[in-house]
Amino acid sequence: MFFMKRKQSSRIYFLMSWIIAVALLVTWSPAVTLASEEIEESIPVELKISPEKDRYSPGTKIQMEAVTKKEGKSFEAKIVIKAKMDKEQTITIEPETKIKGKNYVSKATFTPEDIIGDKTGSLSIEFEIMMSDTDKVWVGRAIRGSV
Repeated sequence: MFFMKRKQSSRIYFLMSWIIAVALLVTWSPAVTLASEEIEESIPVELKISPEKDRYSPGTKIQMEAVTKKEGKSFEAKIVIKAKMDKEQTITIEPETKIKGKNYVSKATFTPEDIIGDKTGSLSIEFEIMMSDTDKVWVGRAIRGSV
C-alpha cells in the first residue's frame, strides 16, 4: 500500500513539474521575442540624377547622388537598376557612401551601355539604404523610373 501512494505522488510531482516548466516557457518567451525584435522606421532620401533626361544614349555618363540623414551605428547602401528590354534584367551596384556632416551621401556613376549594352530599353533606378543600431533599423528608399 505504501508503494502505491509513493507512485501516485511521483506522478503528481512529475505532472506539476511539467506544468510549471510550460508556464515559465510561455510567459518568458514573449518577453525574449519582444526584446529581440527591431523597430523599423522609414526616412526620406533626396535622389539626384544628372544629366536629367528622358532618354539617354548608350555612352552617356549618368551620375547618381542620394543624401540621407545619418542614423544608427552601421549602414548598408545599394542601387538596384532594372533594365526593361525584351525581358527584364536587374543589376545591383554598391555606391560609394561617405558621411558628410549629419548625412550619408551615396554616389555612383554608370552608363546605360554598362547595364544593357548597345540595346534599346528603359532603366529604372532604386536606391536603398539601411541603417541600424542595437534595437532599431532605419530604411530610406527612392525610386526613379524610366531613366
